[in-house]
Amino acid sequence: MIQWSSRVLHRRRAQWVRALLVLFLVTGIGTDASAATFEFDFSRGDHGWTGGFSDYPQGDGEFYELDSGMRPLPQSAGGGDALFITGANHSDDLFMYFTRQVSGLAPHATYDIDMSFEFATEYPVGLFGVGGAPAESVYFKAGASTQQPTNTVDGLGHLRLNIDKGNQSRGGQDMLVLGHIGKSKDLERHVFERVTRSSDGIPFSATTDAGGSLWLIFGTDSGFEATTNLYYTQAIFTLQNKLGPDSDLTNNGFVDFEDLTVLLANWNQNVSVAEGNLVNPGRTPVNFEDLTVLLAAWTGPGGAASPQAAVAEAIIQRETATAESRVVSDVDFNRLGRRDPMALRRANRTSGLSSHDAPLRRLQAVSVDRAMGEDFAVEREMIVRWRAQKGRRR
Repeated sequence: MIQWSSRVLHRRRAQWVRALLVLFLVTGIGTDASAATFEFDFSRGDHGWTGGFSDYPQGDGEFYELDSGMRPLPQSAGGGDALFITGANHSDDLFMYFTRQVSGLAPHATYDIDMSFEFATEYPVGLFGVGGAPAESVYFKAGASTQQPTNTVDGLGHLRLNIDKGNQSRGGQDMLVLGHIGKSKDLERHVFERVTRSSDGIPFSATTDAGGSLWLIFGTDSGFEATTNLYYTQAIFTLQNKLGPDSDLTNNGFVDFEDLTVLLANWNQNVSVAEGNLVNPGRTPVNFEDLTVLLAAWTGPGGAASPQAAVAEAIIQRETATAESRVVSDVDFNRLGRRDPMALRRANRTSGLSSHDAPLRRLQAVSVDRAMGEDFAVEREMIVRWRAQKGRRR
């Protein structure tokens, strides 16, 4: 087993952090997940949505006449195909739903979510039914969850959903009530009509997992003790990354290099959320998970749209003034190198990058090394002088 000294481990850790910074800041990963819209037209297929049922006795699926999948949409609703679901609510509490995972979002990020749906229903408002009205007592709900919605068995042998959907007319932490399934009062029964339901500005948010994924869900919570048939035609989820105080460590309204500096200054320390421990404060030290969360919420300073813009502006301003006032010869450059051979090798390695990448890499290195206790002032000075000298020779 290889035994590394504390100094070597310190340098290795700095290199690992720097490599991750290069990945995020040079390629832009984590800066394009601030918003996303997932739109599903069920006339073109199920798009990976799967049906499910809960709040009924385990093993009684056949008795409850449960079924879901793609079906022809009734002609009264326009024909074509739709995502169909049906069930006979003998328990006076049947929940019928569809769920699907989406990805490509920022990891461990909280998103504000707007939702809208279209479905075909045959139940007019104003009717009476067993246990409740066939329209007003069947509540339409939608939401999102970090964990996959699935059934668990309670002490009575009933299947219960593992997320918080609320119960019938009440919503829960993971699902909102968006209304009921009723259509126009003047339309007769068994004639299907398309209706829409939406969150319509009702605040709702959900948090992604470590891979930047989220489970979407919509369905009905029924108090009507008979059969309900629904045809879903469209679902739209609009997500906006919610910039919270957790990522904005300096409370300046942006997630930028000031926040990155705070996080790196507390690297591998068990500190508070305000000091950069964003994922598991009190349980794990500041690590790559926390760094990933911060970079995923990156806004850049002020009006900068990305880390690249912020870096480019800072480098240009800093090095323009430096290049005009400091020019050294090869002899001076090599003399500095003899004084600190490691600095010379690191300076040569960094200065050999392209003119586009070098400023980014250099600023990332400076941030990491300063925060983690490394003193790279010598080679930083050498790089600036080398670039100034190279520019004068051209």
